[in-house]
Amino acid sequence: MATLADEPIPTPSTDTRSASVGRRFLDCLAAQDFDGLAALCRDDVEIRALLPGGLREWQGPDKVRAAFVKWFDGTRRYELVEAEVGEVGPRLQLRWRARLQASWLDPGWFVVEQTAYADTDDEDRIWHLSVLCSGYLAEQPDG
Repeated sequence: MATLADEPIPTPSTDTRSASVGRRFLDCLAAQDFDGLAALCRDDVEIRALLPGGLREWQGPDKVRAAFVKWFDGTRRYELVEAEVGEVGPRLQLRWRARLQASWLDPGWFVVEQTAYADTDDEDRIWHLSVLCSGYLAEQPDG
């Protein structure tokens, strides 16, 4: 990919302290460790999520944990198939795609992708998280 001036687009550095928080966040999500995920958040954390059903907001690590439990717990099969950490200025960018089967979905595999932007403090704790969700979509066979 190139810019209009045919200059290469720079790859964001992920060697910062906040990027390590992002990697820990994604590790927790991959392991379905929702307690560990909540532990990365400050007591006053706020999450805003644009979901297929509309905008939702929660405050506090227990509510953040509950949101991720609702989205990703109770699955018969679950795997994080893609995950990325980057930065946009001082903001942490996270993107993940999960593949899952769950009793609350139709039979077969479903995929869901979420992109999030997180603000972290000087102690590497998340104090704000904005999430955009694709919704659960039936996996399409290749070809």
